[in-house]
Amino acid sequence: MPKPNRNSLALIAAACALLSACEAPVEVSYEDAQAAYDAGDMVLAGEHLVALIGSGKDDAQTRLLQARTMLMLGDGNRALLALEQLPEGALPAEEMRAMTAHAQILQGYAHRVAANYESLPDEDFTEEDFRMQLWAFRELDEGEDFDANIGPALERFPDSVAINTMAGLQLVENGQPFEAIDYAQIAYANAPESLDTLLLIGQIEIRRGDLEKALEYYELAHRFHPHHALPLANIAGLQLDLGEIGAAGETLDAALKDHPDFAFLNFQSARHLFETGNIEAARLAVEKARKSFADNIQFILLEARIEDKAGNAALAIDLYRLYLNSFGYHRDIEARIAELEAGATST
Repeated sequence: MPKPNRNSLALIAAACALLSACEAPVEVSYEDAQAAYDAGDMVLAGEHLVALIGSGKDDAQTRLLQARTMLMLGDGNRALLALEQLPEGALPAEEMRAMTAHAQILQGYAHRVAANYESLPDEDFTEEDFRMQLWAFRELDEGEDFDANIGPALERFPDSVAINTMAGLQLVENGQPFEAIDYAQIAYANAPESLDTLLLIGQIEIRRGDLEKALEYYELAHRFHPHHALPLANIAGLQLDLGEIGAAGETLDAALKDHPDFAFLNFQSARHLFETGNIEAARLAVEKARKSFADNIQFILLEARIEDKAGNAALAIDLYRLYLNSFGYHRDIEARIAELEAGATST
């Protein structure tokens, strides 16, 4: 069984809708698809490409753009299918290698990518090869292998936005946000519009306790990448954390119109609906987020509180205990469990 990649929550699930994009004839050109791709609207680019291929324009240029679009949408299966349609020699070997590795990680085969790179001579590594290898190590939770290879990668490509961002992210996730700052600054100086870098800086600011500053960077990420759902979900989450309930509602209303199935947005929507007392709607939002967040302890706690508010004491107790199994002792939650159990025995 392949392991789902950890970035899947930040990817656009709407790629699945592309299968039906050609039900009605649509006159589009390759330039339309390229323009959508360049604008960051990967769903529209994908729809244009499906229409183009369906109309008979199935050449190397179109398939290559389709492969790149599918990678951006997080669809490793369709990316590989598009790459397989390319004639031999259509891509330099190093680019084909890195794109294939990218698709395989999205498919959940990070172990295969890591193994393949073991046999690649050091001098043949490109910047993208390093990025894929390091990403594979992160997917596999191979911290020692990551640490052993991040140095050579940065020595070869010291100004790489992707590699510096990945180095910073690894440090943040290891509980070292202050050590991550230098890497984030290098990445930001070289590409101030980079989505991954802006998201990293937002995470660093959160770990440093400056939620307002983090919100500024997430808003920048949304400004530069208006078609991406993740900055909006992060914005809504921070607005809720800051007590800006009305602003969070406005953010979520607009975001969910464009990304109704994005799990993290539905998680934040459940939080907002709970805060505003709309319990039944909060339960529906929880269901939309469950597949991606079922093991997340904050999601479990949120669902426990929603079921508690809905009067489902037995389920709420089970969920509170599940939360405590991961979190450890929590006085207020232990007290709430006792209250619910006492109420159950008295009825």
